Amino acid sequence: MITPQNLLIGMAIYIFIVCLPALIWPHKFRKALKAFSSDENLVRTTSFIIFIFAFLFLSTHWEFAGKWYMTISILGWLALLKGIFFLWAPGLVKKMIKKCVLLSSDKGVMVVGLFGIILGAFLIYIATELLTIEYLFY
Repeated sequence: MITPQNLLIGMAIYIFIVCLPALIWPHKFRKALKAFSSDENLVRTTSFIIFIFAFLFLSTHWEFAGKWYMTISILGWLALLKGIFFLWAPGLVKKMIKKCVLLSSDKGVMVVGLFGIILGAFLIYIATELLTIEYLFY
């Protein structure tokens, strides 16, 4: 059974997998990100993976109700918007990645990776602590 807690933990693991190479090999991560953004078909294909995440999140909790359960809704709707953006504007994704100041240096890539790791840890905290407490009173 898919629960909001499982989704948040799964999303955190996904974020760890994506962001850990940014901390360990920032130069290679930058090159991979530029190669990803230059292939419009790959960006469009990635949008379908993002849609799967969005629909999983929105199928468990789609409304903006509940204190910490709103995190599920926000992530789901943001993922849906990101999927639409990746599907309709892959050229704009390339331009945004090229112009991103943080991705222009290895230190900036490491900052982005560190932010991702912290975000993943926060999602695990929400899933294991805050949602279980709120579920008792929801």
